[in-house]
Amino acid sequence: MIRKPICRMTGKYNLILGIAVVATNFISSQAEDFCEKQNSIHFPEGNGRVGGCRNSSTYINNISCKIYNFVNINCTWDMEANAPKDIQYCFVLRIKRTLLPCSQYLTNEENETIGCHIKDVAFKDKPKISLQFSNTKCQCQCQKKFKVSDIEMMKPPINITKQSQNGKEIIKWSRSPTVQLIKNNACFEYELKVWETDKDVLFRNLTTSKTEHTFDDLDKDKQYSVQIRGRKIKNCGLSKFWGEWSEPLFIGEDKKKIPGWIFPLICIIVMVFVLGTLLYLLKRYTLTFFTAVIPDPSSKLKFWFSSSELYFQKCAVPAQHECVPISEIEIVTVDSSMDSAQCGQGH
Repeated sequence: MIRKPICRMTGKYNLILGIAVVATNFISSQAEDFCEKQNSIHFPEGNGRVGGCRNSSTYINNISCKIYNFVNINCTWDMEANAPKDIQYCFVLRIKRTLLPCSQYLTNEENETIGCHIKDVAFKDKPKISLQFSNTKCQCQCQKKFKVSDIEMMKPPINITKQSQNGKEIIKWSRSPTVQLIKNNACFEYELKVWETDKDVLFRNLTTSKTEHTFDDLDKDKQYSVQIRGRKIKNCGLSKFWGEWSEPLFIGEDKKKIPGWIFPLICIIVMVFVLGTLLYLLKRYTLTFFTAVIPDPSSKLKFWFSSSELYFQKCAVPAQHECVPISEIEIVTVDSSMDSAQCGQGH
């Protein structure tokens, strides 16, 4: 007997909130044929006991489903340790009389089917869904029912606004749409998460059934970020999952206080720098003053002195001395009555 080759088609899918899974579609050709046959079988309308997934012939447990983005569903389950290695489970989603076979199976490292992802499902006005399982080892079938309102993961709240009034911060929002039309706002509760942005520390975490909240104890010199998510409460079907977080809403300005020890430290650093600079300059110029060398006259100055001396010696004419004999000495007596004019004529 020739065995048919294993047929595998894998892909990576980002389901929600950054969670990625590897989907394999499907395990083998035999399993595909088996699941195609099982898809056409009419599963009985049973309660939790009849046809449930807790009997001894069933090897799956912890079945969980989550509806998100209004039309997508992701279901997972665990395989028991005593399950045969070659067993695989087929999955069918039943909404009233409509059967939707799994389009993308999720597998683990042992290539066991542990989940299913189905897109574009019309959950509107459908209060319940049914999960139907069958395996490749026997004709054992089981089913598990869920209320749509219990497994829906809500979108983030919308129309989030902030308002400052008398030193208080008022945050308002509107609930996001849901799969089923719910007009009563009392059917929902919300969780608020407040962070200090400068320290990245959780400041407060609170829940409320209202669509607004007032903060009167926020520090004006700090900045905070607020995120909100919601879910249904018991009045209208308790959601097992909180919805998605909204984008952060920032309150206040980012005024980071400078620690008190910063200013003394800056002063000390500046003083050390100035003192070091002064010591360096003082050491440099003091050493230069005491070790300075008196410069010699430059070569031009020396040449000028030497050329001037030669020129002076060349141009200077020595005085000539001549001896003149004196033959007669006459003493003339000047009369006091003579005027100055006559005295001049006499010469």
